[in-house]
Amino acid sequence: MRRRFRSKVPLLILAVIAVAVLFRLLMPVLWPEKGPLRLRHNVAPRTGSEGTPSPTPARQEEIAILIDDIGYDLSAVRKLLAVDAPLSFAVLPYCSHSVAAAREIHEHGRIVLLHLPMEPLDYPGVKPGPGALYTAMNADQITSQVDADLEQVPYAVGINNHMGSRFMEDEDKLVPLFRELKEKNLFFVDSRTTPNSQGRTAAHDTGLRFASRQIFIDNDQNYDATYAILVGLSQRRSGGREPILLIGHPHPSTVAAVRDAMPFLKAHGIKIVPVSALVQRPALSVAAKEVHPKGVDER
Repeated sequence: MRRRFRSKVPLLILAVIAVAVLFRLLMPVLWPEKGPLRLRHNVAPRTGSEGTPSPTPARQEEIAILIDDIGYDLSAVRKLLAVDAPLSFAVLPYCSHSVAAAREIHEHGRIVLLHLPMEPLDYPGVKPGPGALYTAMNADQITSQVDADLEQVPYAVGINNHMGSRFMEDEDKLVPLFRELKEKNLFFVDSRTTPNSQGRTAAHDTGLRFASRQIFIDNDQNYDATYAILVGLSQRRSGGREPILLIGHPHPSTVAAVRDAMPFLKAHGIKIVPVSALVQRPALSVAAKEVHPKGVDER
């Protein structure tokens, strides 16, 4: 009896090993969630800069892109309107295509601003163009001129300054202008052509809805530089940051860079909003933030 049992021991051991191997092979199929641990180790967790899991942003970053100097060339406007984003446009008065451009922009559901010429520091060497406001004007002349300029740019819901470094430094001249804009339920965007702008102070004094430019995207009129500024916005992602306002111009390099950067920005959680979404009644204590070092543009 013992001999017969001993002869069967090797067979029993082989059978046990075979069952164990078969179970090991079938386990990932029968119970996938209990598969070999090494399969789980192949999935790397999302980590932040310090090796900790990256949190999901509390909200999307928001930016507004305002294109100045519209009115000379309709082809550039149409290319920008083809970009899948709610860009905003500032139209100069008394240009050959001012009215037509404003109408096309409005028909595409985009925001129209009057790009109001104002006196620069270098005047009269540098002239701001027809329809400009000057510091030599009195309050009645200022309001009369801005009313005439608004007739040249239909559908305008706000105004920003074209040039204007000297005019924007004169609070006494800004107050009657801003009162007129408030009465018309318009808002003002300070292009920040001077670091000494009194725009925020005058807006506070008059209760005018107001926003301030933070970045010029095309001072160099170079595709690579403009594209780099735009895609670099993805590095600013933080739920606590305020929306930012960028200004560009209808240069071919800017049109191409804005168009090409849009898919990248959207993929990285950057939301493009109309400039009207950024305006508010400003608190005097809130200072405008300059993000881009090249802050002055007297174009």
